[in-house]
Order: sequence, then C-alpha cells, then structure tokens
Amino acid sequence: MLLGFINQMFAANFAYRDGLGLFPEGLLAGESAVCVSTMKGLAYYPRF
Repeated sequence: MLLGFINQMFAANFAYRDGLGLFPEGLLAGESAVCVSTMKGLAYYPRF
C-alpha cells in the first residue's frame, strides 16, 4: 500500500519531468518533507 502511494505521489510531470539530459528535471524545488519513524527499541535510542 505504501509503495502505491509513493508511486502516485512522485509520478512523472508532478515531481519530475524527463529532459534531454542524463537526469530528469526536478519540479519540487523549495518543498520539504518530514519522515517520522516509530519503532520499539531502547529508551535511549532517540538520543543518537
């Protein structure tokens, strides 16, 4: 399910545009994202 969301979110002509060069042209300049990861682990782990 997550893979499907990522595929739709970063689809062509939304996140990037194919150009004539080796790399595609990015269209999300100036945007930001936050990645939150929750897991069961040691209590002192987040300090690292």
